[in-house]
Amino acid sequence: MFQSELPYDDSFVGTDGYVGYKVSSNVLTHEGHGLGVYIIGGGLQNVRSGILAPATAVLTNMLTLVIAGSIDQFQNVLCLFVEPGSDSTQCFQGTDNQGIGVYLPSTPELLSVAAA
Repeated sequence: MFQSELPYDDSFVGTDGYVGYKVSSNVLTHEGHGLGVYIIGGGLQNVRSGILAPATAVLTNMLTLVIAGSIDQFQNVLCLFVEPGSDSTQCFQGTDNQGIGVYLPSTPELLSVAAA
């Protein structure tokens, strides 16, 4: 289990790509269970994702939570690196959990991207 509180007085947290839980895109195997990232206060942060990991990771019971703010401060619960060593990601929003948090039960499959 893992819990992380993002700094509530730093507007650079969301804009510089910081997340509460990150696994390098080069990691081939990783497991995380019961991962929670939260923000106290509403205003300064607009975070792309609470959790960032490679698509090979096995993750369960992920939650982003905002106390005294808006759940929209987290754009996604999870972003997955599309391939090892890549910065390219695919993100997943999860399900609203009573208006204060968003829940994702497990690592979703990457969606296929059709060739143009």
